[in-house]
Order: sequence, then structure tokens, then C-alpha cells
Amino acid sequence: MPLYALIDCNNFFVSCERAFNPKLQKKPVAVLSSNDGCIVARSSEVKALGIKMGTPVFEISHILRQHNVQLLSSNYSLYADMSSRVMETIKKFSPEIEIYSVDEAFIRIDHTSFKNPKQLGKQLHETLLSWLGIPVSIGIAPSKTLAKMACELAKSNPEYESVCVLTISEHGRDSTAEEIIDGLLKQFPTREIWGVGRQYAKRFAQNGLYTAYDIKTASSEWLRKTLGISGLRLKYELSGISILPLNTKPKPPQSIMHSRTFARPINNITDLRQSIATFTSRVCETLRSKHTRAQTIHIRIETSRHNSHEYHAQQAHVTFPAPTDDTATFLYAARHTLDRLWEVKTPYKRAAVTLTDISTNESIQSSLFEKIDPWFSQKTKPSLGTSWMSFGKYLDQSKLLQEESNKVNSITVSEPFAPEVVSDKEIVHKKAALHKKIDAINAVMGKDTLRFASTGKPKPVWQSKSEQCSPRYTTHWDELLTVS
Repeated sequence: MPLYALIDCNNFFVSCERAFNPKLQKKPVAVLSSNDGCIVARSSEVKALGIKMGTPVFEISHILRQHNVQLLSSNYSLYADMSSRVMETIKKFSPEIEIYSVDEAFIRIDHTSFKNPKQLGKQLHETLLSWLGIPVSIGIAPSKTLAKMACELAKSNPEYESVCVLTISEHGRDSTAEEIIDGLLKQFPTREIWGVGRQYAKRFAQNGLYTAYDIKTASSEWLRKTLGISGLRLKYELSGISILPLNTKPKPPQSIMHSRTFARPINNITDLRQSIATFTSRVCETLRSKHTRAQTIHIRIETSRHNSHEYHAQQAHVTFPAPTDDTATFLYAARHTLDRLWEVKTPYKRAAVTLTDISTNESIQSSLFEKIDPWFSQKTKPSLGTSWMSFGKYLDQSKLLQEESNKVNSITVSEPFAPEVVSDKEIVHKKAALHKKIDAINAVMGKDTLRFASTGKPKPVWQSKSEQCSPRYTTHWDELLTVS
């Protein structure tokens, strides 16, 4: 019988900060969004104050001062590196792992040398705390849904000592063992079950199902008829029958986005171009790190919702003839899309770049008429007075009209432009090799050691406010922790 463990890092962002700054232990700590505007992570002490996720800082400034809450700017370089270290440590206990999120992972443990699930959980907990300083909660059960539930129990009930096991063997083999587990299921409202959204919870309630136990004991025929296969799958999972296997090879993401709220409004095109170029570079780096390519890029710019100017947002997208991971291609498309969206004297407060239509490198479907991997021709540039180019093929200007507020424009690239001198295959390989080198150097020497000139100078005026950011202890040589 399969046996799964879910490892969930407690208050992950805060725990990362505490691992390198012990003075923050047992103190109320909150991590702020990229522009120091909202609460995005809270310590247990801050949660006890009733402060919710996403709360704007200005709305609760009096509470923060009253309770001396330590505020920190987001340090995503640190969090990403610590997440990688957590996952690598977990793999030492089981190679069968599904990385569910930045701070959560499922592993299958019935194939390991550990005979006692509780012992494995305790050793894994102690190892992560000792090696990395990251506290975790662990739930162990014969299905992923029950493991998720067990993890929540471990997190909220001190008597479990951070490890909760929901198996018959853990509670003995007498007739009361299943009763104990059923008693725990009765504590779980349907809305808190993993995979049950608001609409499903509402439908369950309308039919008299309010807890996980109610779903477990519901008629299989009724669940299948009312909710389809997903309802029946949930019943089996809650009964300890594994239906959801480990996803050890995750599917490519449906989208990759990088967005920022600027420290101050931007009303000149140069700064806006540099911000869009930077965001485009970021999403392309993420794209390649996942061994994927994208076919569509979306550009969005918007004004502030909180000032005297009328709020409006503008967006457009470019679809290429085939997927690509080439930053230069996306940068060219992003710049000229932005130039069409930008309005003179408009104070833009936020921008976003999103890649969609993502596929893995192994499953690329080329266009029937494609000559090479998409590559823009520098010979043909768009001008505001004429039509807009796409890989040397002109599109009618009516396909990219000035956008009205919140209306989506679409630019569909029809035919690629093929440079004359270099062969198709050679260009693809040269670009791939170039990006591989750039990504490798930046990974070792630090982000933006090598970057495209269109991203502008370091610390631009549009950069998000990050006044209380801790050092990037594990990813930058000049910010290593020093001991005196």
C-alpha cells in the first residue's frame, strides 16, 4: 500500500529570515510585498494578532507599532535558494518527490528503509531544523489528500510534535483505530479539504455534507452522479485509497508572469521600456530554467487605483508562429508592443509581462511554414505612422489599434523572417548556447551580471521600494554572513 508524507515549511519566508537572524525568534515578524505595500508572510505571533494575508501596511500601521512587529522587505533570492536546499534535503529521505510549491513537497515513503513512519517524520523534521534552521510540519497517510489533512493537524495541534500519522498501524490494529481517524475527519469542514473549492463546498453543504467524514461515508453512486469522477476520487482518497499518484515530472506551467508596482508613477517611455525589458528578461530566465518555451507574450500597463487620475489598464499580446525561449525575440516584441500601448503624460504605476502557450522542449510543435526559431529582423522596424511588422511580414495597422481601457489587443505573427547568411539550425544552436552561458554565469556570479542593455542601469528609478530587505546570504558573495 502506498504511503505518502507531505512536508510543509512553517511560515516559510519568516523562517528563512530567522534562520540567519536569530534575534527574530519568538518575535512578531511580517514580510512585505515587493513594493513594501502589503503583508505577504506572517509569523505565528503576527497571525495571533488577527492580521490577514495581503493586508495593506497603511491600514494596520497602528497595530504594527503597538506590538512592535518587525517588518522586512521580500528577499526572494534568499527564499528561492532556501527552498532548493529544503527540497534537496528531503530527497535524501526519498527520491520519489513531488515539489508541490516553494515550501511544500510530497514524498512516497513506503519504498524507503524506514519501517516506522513516525520515526521517519521525526528524523526528517529534526534534519531540516538542524541543517537549515527551517521548522516544518509533516503529515503521513496512505493517500495525498489524507496526508495534506494530517499535515494541517500537525501544524495546529502541539500534541503531535509536528508529525501526524493517519494510518491504521499508527493507532493500533483494533476496531477503535479507524474510529480515531474518523473522529479526526469529523473535525475538518469540507471547505478546508485539499482540492475542494468554494463552489464544491457550497454544493456539499446544500446536500448535507459538511465535513470530510460526511464525504467519506456518502454514497459513491450519488457522488459520481452529482460531482462526477472528482467527487468519487475525493471519497476514495479520504478513505485511504490512493488515487492521486506523485507527480514527479510536473507539467509545464500554464503561464509565467513578472509584475511590479513601481515606487513612483512613471510617465516617460524610456523608464517604462526598461522596466518591461527587465520583466521580460526575468520571465525568459524562468522559462529556460524549467526547460520550456512559450509562444505568446502579454504586456500590461496600468495606472494607480488610488489617485486622482482615472484608472485604466492597457494590454496586448503577441503570438509567434512557434514556441521559443529566446530573450531577444521576446524583448523585441515587448518593446514595440509597449510603444503602441503607451500614452503620453499618463502616470503608469504598474506593469506586467506574462508568457503563455508554454510547452516543454521535448514537445515543441513547429509551424508548418516556419523557417527558423523566431528571430526578429532588424531591417524592418515598426513606425507609428505606418503598419506594424512581424518577422518581416507586415500586418495591417488595424490589427493593433490604440487600445481602450481594459480591452485586450492581439497581435498574431504569421510568418517568420529568415536571416539570409546563417542556416536555420546553426542560428538555433548558437542562440541556445548563448543563453546557456548567460544563465550559467548569472547563476554563479549573481543575477544581472550579464544582461541585455535594454534593461537599463542597475537600481533604476522605477525599481520597487525595498527599504528593509535582509542580505542575500546564500547567493551573493558580497552579502555573505560574517562572524566577528
